[in-house]
Formats: sequence, C-alpha cells, structure tokens
Amino acid sequence: MRHLISPVRSRPHLSRLGTLLMIGVLLVVLFPAAPTTRAVVPFVPEPCPIPAIPGVQVDCGYLTVPESRSQFTGKTIRLAVAIVRSPNPNKAPDPFLFLQGGPGGATVVLAPILAELYAPILAQRDLILMDQRGTGFSQPHLSCDLGLQQIGRQALPTKLKRAHLPDFIQFQVDQLVSCGQELRAAGNDLSAYNSAENAADFEDLRLALGYGPWNVLGGSYGTRLALSMLQFRQETLRSVVLDSTYPPQANFHYEVFGSYNRTLNVLADECAADAACNRAYPNLLQTFDQLYDRLNASAAQVPIIDPNTQQIVTYLPVSGVTFSTIVFQLFYSTGAIPIMPLLIGETSKGNYIPLGIILGALLTAQEEQPGGAQALGMLMAVQCNEDAPFASRGDFVSARHRYRRASALAFQVFFNEGMLDVCEGIGLNDPDPALNRAITSDRPIMIISGINDPITSPEYAETTASTLPNSFIVFYPRGGHVPSIGSPCLTGAIAAFMTSPGERPDTSCVAREAPLPFVTPPAATGKKLTRAVNKLSRTLPMHVR
Repeated sequence: MRHLISPVRSRPHLSRLGTLLMIGVLLVVLFPAAPTTRAVVPFVPEPCPIPAIPGVQVDCGYLTVPESRSQFTGKTIRLAVAIVRSPNPNKAPDPFLFLQGGPGGATVVLAPILAELYAPILAQRDLILMDQRGTGFSQPHLSCDLGLQQIGRQALPTKLKRAHLPDFIQFQVDQLVSCGQELRAAGNDLSAYNSAENAADFEDLRLALGYGPWNVLGGSYGTRLALSMLQFRQETLRSVVLDSTYPPQANFHYEVFGSYNRTLNVLADECAADAACNRAYPNLLQTFDQLYDRLNASAAQVPIIDPNTQQIVTYLPVSGVTFSTIVFQLFYSTGAIPIMPLLIGETSKGNYIPLGIILGALLTAQEEQPGGAQALGMLMAVQCNEDAPFASRGDFVSARHRYRRASALAFQVFFNEGMLDVCEGIGLNDPDPALNRAITSDRPIMIISGINDPITSPEYAETTASTLPNSFIVFYPRGGHVPSIGSPCLTGAIAAFMTSPGERPDTSCVAREAPLPFVTPPAATGKKLTRAVNKLSRTLPMHVR
C-alpha cells in the first residue's frame, strides 16, 4: 500500500502520538470498517458433493472463514465451493461469480443448470460458485422446517379463510422462533449471518483462489449481496450485473403487496391488448377476483398430474388463498407468464386440468431439489439482521388493505407482521440504521429487470440505478424474476458486458426474444400445454422459492 505521508526517522513527540491515537480511535468509532479477515484463509480442495457434469470440468473444495469477524471468537465455519471451468483454452483470467438469491438458496447444487443457462459467459471465463454461509453444502446449514406443505418457501394453506389468518401465522411464528432458538443453542451466532459477513466471505474466497478483480452476477437477494460488496470493496469488482435488484432502502416484506398487485394489473393490461388473449379471457382482473372469492368459499379438488406420465397422482384442495399463492410463485418464472391468463381463465370455468398440470410440475421440481435447497434459518437470520425490523406493524396492515387483490400473501409469515415477532423471538430486532441506506458506486453496472416481476419490481431497478452513475437498466418485456435465466439474449449481453465493462452491450435482441406470446385456445391443447409446462420446468429449480 502506498503511504499517504512518507514515514520519518525522527521519533514523534508523545503528545503527537496521543493526538494520532485519539484520531484513530475516533475514526474507528465514527467510521467502522467492513468485516475483514485477519489473514488469507485456507481453501482446501475436496471431492465435489454433486454428480459430475458431462463434458464439464468442476473443481470443488471448502473455504474456512470466521463465523464472525466483527465479534471474532475464533470459531470458524466451512463454505462449499465449486469452480466450473471454461472449456476455452484462451479464457479470460477474471472469472464470473454467481450470487444466489433467497437469502438461503443453495448454489453449488445448481452448477449443472447454471453451466447450461449461462453457457455464453462460461465460454469466455470460469464460473465460481459458493454456498453462502448457512446454506447448501456449507457447514453449518441453517435449516428450519415450517411443518407445512410448501412450494419453495411459500406455504400452501388449503381450505383456509381470512378468519384463520391469525392462528396460521402464529403457527409459523412459533415454528421459526423455536428453530432459531435451537440454532442458537447449537452454538450458532445468528447475528453473524448477514450480508456484510457474507460479502467478506467472498472476498476471502477471491484472495484464497488468487484472483484479481472479478465479475459478479447477482440475482434477487444476490443483488443485495453484490451491493454490499460494492459498499465495502468495490475495487475488487471488475463488472457487476444486478438481475432483479433488491436495494437496501427497499423492504419487500410489506412492499410485496404492491409489487404483486402491480404485476396482476400488468398481466391484465397485456392480455387486454392482445386480441387472442382478450377474446379468450376478457376482464382478467374481474375473473381473478371472482375466482379468488369462490375458491375461498368452497375449495376446489384439483387433480395433480404427473408431468412425465400425464397420470393423476392425487388431489389437492385449492382455496382462493392457495390459488393466489401459486399464481404469485409462477410469476417468478418468465416461462410461466404466457400461460397465466389461461390458468386464471380456465380455472374460473371449472377446468382444473391446466392447474393440475402446473401444480404437478411445481411439486415435482420441489421434490427433485435436494434436502436443504432452501435454508429458512439463513433467510430468517439475514432478514431479521438487516431488513424486516425496519418495517412497522402498521406498514404490513396498510399494505394488505390497500392492495386487497394481493392480500393472500399475508398468510406467509415473511409477508406478515408476524415476522417482527420472529425477529424479536430470536433476538435479532435492532438492526443498524445504516443498513437501510442506498449504496453508491462508480463501478460499471448492468441492471436487469423483468416487467412482470412480482417481488422486485422495475421501480426497484430505477431506485438502485439512481445512486449508481455508471449503471444502465435493461427492462425485459413479460419477464419474471431474474429473467436472465433462460434468456439467450440476456446471457449473451451479460457475456459482452463482462468482456468490455466500459461499454453498454447491444441488447436489441430483447425485442426479438420478448415478450413471449400468450398461450390461448385453440393452441392450448393438452399436449401443447404440457410442452409449454415442460419447457417451464427446465428453469423451475431456479424459481421455486
């Protein structure tokens, strides 16, 4: 490091030393540094915990890091790492790092699908994956079980009515608080499971692997993590891609009601503007509202259809709350949005086959994910450490009353004021106000936003960009959450951006690729719908959250 003041040989006066020490103390108190590691921590190669990927070299191992750098006790944790090697013999020396969402989502297990979906980038540089602390194959794994049938982290409440909301939420609160207390009793410092420590882990990984500045691609919560990396050590980031941005000054816990409501409105407007869609399913919002009320009054018995055999395997009671929860989850996937008017319209007519096919695909994707794919304990810790407590109980109540069409989300504890009880119950309810402030940086940043994203709305992209002067936004028509997944156009643009971060890549292909056309009768035959759902299933493991 270059000295700002050249060292002198003469011994400074004691009073000057005292002054310097006092200034140093004040600087530490007023401007605390990001968590840092005392030395480069070891990376130990180990066999991969995932099956081999045909034709792709993957090297794995574990990185050992302090559990807490801000309150260092000597305790360490182990983080699972996978390095997916580029097949290019002249690959770029700077790899790209994928930051998973959630928080709590597993990463290493996704190596096969990420290698496929981001092939244009892998053709130029290595892909670095690490299970974030508390997730995936990392140790410890902060898992919690809600004790409910779920799709990802979304509980599937069946036969529930509004009157059941308090008891249903209290059950989830009790489950999570009990889990959090058990995790603490097992010796886990839940206060250390946050974005700052998480970002420091990746810096330790960069140093341990011997890389210079690298390229970062974050999706969903991964964008919040990337923003933390920008805040603390932006000089180590060569380029940054934020797909479906979640800025620190936002709070999805209650803002999700407005986001989901907006997405339903956008879908209805798009269907109304499409002649075939409007002819098949006019007045889509009114249809949705009527269906929601009818199913809450009397749940439908929906046949669950195996996507592989096309056979009915069971029946699931679907209330209005359940149906709305499924619709919300489906909006995450860009591939699902073209069949959403059909799903709403046909279910309203009493034709439950499309819903049964889609539910079969969702539940199959859930079953095929390995145990621990979603670490709810990590999700709970991160959100309590830096997000949920910034909301008030009134924020939740006002949001769901203002956006009644999205009110079914209140049955999820993460979108309910009960989340504040969870944070209080595990002792994580007093976050630093600095965690709620915008991040500024002059690094080159590409921001991607799906127009139909139900949780990180396009407004979040604009909010994030407002304090990042060297950023630009690519809006993806009829795009869901993290639309770069499954988009050859966006992955190609990302690859070009990582090659030349100072230049905005050509994204004219977006207009040729999107929006995907709506699936409507007579095209929506059983076989064609199944093909559409099978295509959707390819990316479902990335979206079932």
